[in-house]
Amino acid sequence: MFNFLLQDVVLSSEQDAFFKANMYENFGDLGMNIKRMVDEFQQIAKSNQNIQTIGIYRPSVFPVQGKYTRVYQARNL
Repeated sequence: MFNFLLQDVVLSSEQDAFFKANMYENFGDLGMNIKRMVDEFQQIAKSNQNIQTIGIYRPSVFPVQGKYTRVYQARNL
């Protein structure tokens, strides 16, 4: 069930850019770099969430837009 927790993980600076950039950092600098990376991830995740929420408003916005489009076309505006 938890066999993946018992597996060895080998970090390589050739395969992991974060490890390469931080493998010789002290504990304090490493902690700050991890926090910075997590903050960047949260900003990206938040912006993606905002894009996905546009779909919630779509049904309520487009019928109104369609109504005004028909009015403008009928009046040749």
